[in-house]
Amino acid sequence: MRPFESRKPTITGVLEALKDPNITRIGIHGMGGVGKTMLVKEVLKQAEKDKLFDEYLFLVVSNDPDLKRIQREIAEQLDLKLEVESELVRRDQLRKRLKQENRVLVILDDIWKYLDLEALGIFSFGDDNKGCKLLLTSRFYNVVCKDMDTQKQFEVKVFLNDEARNLFEKIGGDLAKTSEIKPTMLQIVEE
Repeated sequence: MRPFESRKPTITGVLEALKDPNITRIGIHGMGGVGKTMLVKEVLKQAEKDKLFDEYLFLVVSNDPDLKRIQREIAEQLDLKLEVESELVRRDQLRKRLKQENRVLVILDDIWKYLDLEALGIFSFGDDNKGCKLLLTSRFYNVVCKDMDTQKQFEVKVFLNDEARNLFEKIGGDLAKTSEIKPTMLQIVEE
């Protein structure tokens, strides 16, 4: 079994949701460290290969979101200069710039709580931006499914034992296959 085989149906499902014109908000949730970010990066790579969007924005939010930092990172990825301090003016500039795009995918990774998309400049995202999508990840089901009002949700579960062992061996290389490390590796994989 190749690593991440169990992730393929989720990746396929997320890509199908990205292609669905009626879905603008997609949520991915699962416990911390389970591989949500890696899964999203694989989705991003495939979406770019298939040319699903014209622009791709990837932002890490984390547990204490800094709206100005997030706005600045969005602007940088859009080659937009935000030279004002006012969050309201910055919001309006970002909203205006995003409306210029036909198809944009905004990925907000590692959301811990409700994030005010209007304050960020992603207000009415998808309503008047045909083809624009929002992909959110969180370790908390309620955040992506209820607080952020996603239309389609996917859960990322822990690896199957074979996948975890293969990943450990891939990272550890030849050292992971030695008799000294193997018993510890098996305990780590079980955990």
